Amino acid sequence: MKPAPDQKYWGNQFKPEGHPNIAKGKWICCEFMLKHNSAGKRDGEQAYWIDGRLRGHWRGINWRKTPSLMANAFTLESYITDRWTKNKINIVQFDNIVIAKEYIGPSR
Repeated sequence: MKPAPDQKYWGNQFKPEGHPNIAKGKWICCEFMLKHNSAGKRDGEQAYWIDGRLRGHWRGINWRKTPSLMANAFTLESYITDRWTKNKINIVQFDNIVIAKEYIGPSR
């Protein structure tokens, strides 16, 4: 992880090339994948799909240094600032949450 200009660590950004906007007022299927790395090796992965279409995939990630450290939580949130929108009201709804060990894909 690299420090921000304020020299604090706020996390990494994973921005896909030419990230297209997601249409407002439409339900989407958003899927996220995290693959743990072998402890201390850069063989971890992260990917995400919108409506079954792969939008970003990153490889070579060193998430952890010891085998006992594992992902142990899942958090849904929406981070919206005036940098991205000038709307006074922004609503994000979540429904039909599934946690799985393999790719499921959108329902038809």
